[in-house]
Amino acid sequence: MPILFGLKVSGRQAGLNIGLLDVQTRYSTLDDGPLSAQNLLAVRVSKNLFEQSWISAIATRGNPTGSGDNGLIGVDARFAAFQFGGGKDPGLYALRTDDGAHGKVDYAAGFELDYPNDLWSVALSGKRIGENFNPAMGFVPRTGIHSTDLRVAFQPRPDRFGISQFIFELEPTVITDLHGRVGNWRVFTAPFNVRTESGEHLEWNYIPTFEHLDAPFEIQPGVVFPPGSYQWTRFRIEVNTATKRPWVVDFAFRWGSFCGGSLRQYQPGLTLKPTPHVIVALQAERDEGSLPQGDFLTQLFSGQLDYNFSPNATWSNLVQYDSVSRILRFQSRFRWVLRPGNDLFVVISRGWFRRVDGEYVPSFDKGSAKLQYTFRF
Repeated sequence: MPILFGLKVSGRQAGLNIGLLDVQTRYSTLDDGPLSAQNLLAVRVSKNLFEQSWISAIATRGNPTGSGDNGLIGVDARFAAFQFGGGKDPGLYALRTDDGAHGKVDYAAGFELDYPNDLWSVALSGKRIGENFNPAMGFVPRTGIHSTDLRVAFQPRPDRFGISQFIFELEPTVITDLHGRVGNWRVFTAPFNVRTESGEHLEWNYIPTFEHLDAPFEIQPGVVFPPGSYQWTRFRIEVNTATKRPWVVDFAFRWGSFCGGSLRQYQPGLTLKPTPHVIVALQAERDEGSLPQGDFLTQLFSGQLDYNFSPNATWSNLVQYDSVSRILRFQSRFRWVLRPGNDLFVVISRGWFRRVDGEYVPSFDKGSAKLQYTFRF
């Protein structure tokens, strides 16, 4: 979406924390048709209570898709002042959307209760999202649900054998529709999870999962899950070396059953820091599925090269290819901090589509520049 200009305001006034972002876009032509110019506004005002608590209100106006008006208002609060024997941080929020394109008004609300301590960490959260809740300037992965999530972690520090901390985790999640019918549940466990004093990390997970599909779901072209209930069990192992080293190795492997078949996922990564100015990162993902509906294979490759000329000037480059879209993407971004709060961004993006015969043909070319200037008063 082409942006003509934007205004960002942040600060404190009369004991209130104020944040405002207003963006004006221009008329453009997209693949699915023309998009008229839009004005997008978001405002948030909060007030500190006691030492660590706050209450706030938020409002947004505008619809990036251009399909009618859309607005959101909401309030949220965090009460971290109720602390005894460790932190206990309850939080609440409620939101209302008005979707002018469909003439629908709906609500979402939730709560969070955290007990974030070093030995025992417990968090409980729940939310209700209405069927027609639609924040056009936000993102809601799923509507018409009740969701409850509990996380319990036991995190002892043995202070021996070079071990910094064990983190044993149990996190069940249940999602139902608004009538109480279970749509899916998942139990994430970490029977073994250790961080060493040198910064290495090793983790093994056991994850039973249930999913109910009300409609057919196409996971890959030609591979379609029919409606019904599915239950499977996934396993995961992850290894990470310390980020303080000039080289960092990350590897994750997931395996186990999946929707009546099996699925294996490999995620290797390598980060090199040959000098204080240069960072090179290579990542890949390979998913191999064998299902009654058919087999599939997806792959993702990416490479990143960052060069820091100075604390005020950075040059970032990203190359990425995935086998689903068959598009090879390249993005180069230069950022120059003229002075704190005043930044210049220059971005160039190119794409090539990989045809069946293996030849790459140009897909898109884009370039943009942004100047961010801060006024202080």
